[in-house]
Amino acid sequence: MDRNEQFIELYNRLDNLLREYYHLSERSFSVIKRYEDELKKSSLWKNRERGMALESIRTVRNTLVHEPKIKNQDIFMIEESVLDFLKKEIDLLIHPWTVYEKRKPLESVVYCHLESKVKDITNLMQKKHISHVPVLNHHKKVIGVFSESTIYTSLLFHSKVSINDETTIQDFIPFIELEHHSSERFAFLEKNARMNDIYELFDKRKPHDKRLVMIFITENGSIHEPLLGILTLPDLIQSIE
Repeated sequence: MDRNEQFIELYNRLDNLLREYYHLSERSFSVIKRYEDELKKSSLWKNRERGMALESIRTVRNTLVHEPKIKNQDIFMIEESVLDFLKKEIDLLIHPWTVYEKRKPLESVVYCHLESKVKDITNLMQKKHISHVPVLNHHKKVIGVFSESTIYTSLLFHSKVSINDETTIQDFIPFIELEHHSSERFAFLEKNARMNDIYELFDKRKPHDKRLVMIFITENGSIHEPLLGILTLPDLIQSIE
């Protein structure tokens, strides 16, 4: 079997897997086009890149099927890298990544407690180049997020707030509470959720929605469970490279 024949075989397999993925039976339209269109609308450049690659692959496939040869000679021969791309797409559908596999584990997450000193946390944020720090109780459950905007928001509503060496995260309640972040939002997902579920959370944002900045991974996606890890947009970009 030459590379062109392998290409057609892999393309058809991807097509069949996508029909299962979308729960479709009819073959009156290209399900790969639907998939590529969704990828091209993604907020992640790597996904948009995959969508554009699939668009080119679909065009090549149509050429191979309808005009495969000229004077009994192949018009072109598919490169091995294209076959590898299709194999990877197929593998992602057969063995989809879970958020647990791609998460930043808790032991690698910078987090704090209510009694943590604000100066210590802000210094750590500056050193680690991070903008959001989950606030956990002593059962490792999320009770809020301390961010760069927390201090500014508190000053806006309470001009008498002052920060010294003894100021703690506790002093910024209720501004650390998840629902009180004015322009940001946070989500919880169960550890077995697929990565596609996360892409949808980022991609389905409406124009006036708060910006999704952090996803918390717990056993069943509940705020009342210990934190297992987090995912941010930079984590997502890194996970698909």
